[in-house]
Amino acid sequence: MTRRDWLASLLVGPLMVGEVADEEPPRVPCSCDVELPASGAVHRVTFYCPCDWCCGVWRVEDGRRVELIRPASGVTSRGHPPIEGCTVAVDPRVWPYGSLIHIDGIGLRIASDCGQDIRGRRLDIFVDSHEEAVRRGRVRRIARMFVP
Repeated sequence: MTRRDWLASLLVGPLMVGEVADEEPPRVPCSCDVELPASGAVHRVTFYCPCDWCCGVWRVEDGRRVELIRPASGVTSRGHPPIEGCTVAVDPRVWPYGSLIHIDGIGLRIASDCGQDIRGRRLDIFVDSHEEAVRRGRVRRIARMFVP
């Protein structure tokens, strides 16, 4: 399954084996062509990549990572490969999986992952490289639910 097929399956449901889509899968709308709710909540936004530092499980002593217990698996908590420009890790008690989330200044993302440090109003956006994750750092942004 290609990344595009996986994204389309999140939006419209998966195709059965041998089934052919009779129309083009819907594209994820960009922030310029959607009408957003007026209100939203400020969230702490960070960025992560598929490396062991960002996604591995570490033993921590005195607030410092000292030993890699389990390396990164390369898939989200939902079992899908993460996609840059699409995947965001959320607290599923705040944002249900599959929610379309508009993040001011960033755009639409799909709630399709969670992490052990993602609690409450915190979002972790997937990017392909560790350098990009570090460069983008931590920001505060207003996030709103997008309902098509």
